[in-house]
Amino acid sequence: MSDFGLNQLLEIDVSDLDNPSYTVVVEDTGSKPNGVVYDETNDRIIFCSWGSNANIVAVDPSSYEMTTLTSTGLTNCDGIDNDGANNFFVSSWSPTRITKYNEDFSVSEIVTAPGLDNPADISYAQAIDTLAVANSGNETLTLVGFDTSTELQELSRDNGMIIYPNPVSQESVIAFNLDHGGRTVLTVRDASGKLVYEFLNEDLLPGKHQVLLAGIHLESGYYICDMQSEGSFLQFPFLAR
Repeated sequence: MSDFGLNQLLEIDVSDLDNPSYTVVVEDTGSKPNGVVYDETNDRIIFCSWGSNANIVAVDPSSYEMTTLTSTGLTNCDGIDNDGANNFFVSSWSPTRITKYNEDFSVSEIVTAPGLDNPADISYAQAIDTLAVANSGNETLTLVGFDTSTELQELSRDNGMIIYPNPVSQESVIAFNLDHGGRTVLTVRDASGKLVYEFLNEDLLPGKHQVLLAGIHLESGYYICDMQSEGSFLQFPFLAR
C-alpha cells in the first residue's frame, strides 16, 4: 500500500487479522504515491502519483528497485487497476478522466465518461468488462462499461470515428483515432444544428480514444457528432431513441 504523506510504499502482513503488521519497503518514492496495483503477469508493483505531470512507476517486488514507466502529463493521478488483458486504467483529476494504457505504457487511450468528478479509487471487474470509479468530488459511483468486440475496434480503425451501437444507448461508445496530437473538440449537434453537448475540448495525444455515452440523456431524434483536431474534421450521424 502507499503512504501519501510520507512518500513510502508499505507491505502489510495480514496473516493475523487481529494484529496486522507492516514493513516499509520503499523509503522514498520520489513523489506522492497514490493508487497501487500488482501486475501478476509481469511480477511488478505499479503505482501512480499525485502532482503535476504525474509519473507511473513500476517497483520490483524482490529488490524494490523503481522504474518510471511514463510521465503522464496528467495532474493528480489517483487510482489504478488492470483489466486482466495487460491494459491499465488510471484516474486523474486534471484533466478529469480515465486514461487507458497498454502493457508497457507506451500507448495511451482516453476514456471520458459523463459524471466523473475528481475520480479517485477505481476497480475493474474483469468478468463483465466494467470499470467502477469512485468520484470524490460529488460522492457518486460511475460505472464504465467497455465494448471489447473486434467489430468496434475494426470500425474505429477503418473509419476514423464510429459510434457503436447506433441507434445509441447508455452503453454506446464514440471511438476515434487521431493521427496527430493537439487540441481536440468533440461535440454533438441536433438536426437543427444546435449544440447539444461538448464531450471534449482539450489537448490529446495521437492514438485511439473512447468517449462513453453513459449518463448522457438525449431526446429521440437525429444527431451529428463532430470532431475537430489539428487540421482534420470528422462527422458521424447517429440516432437516439
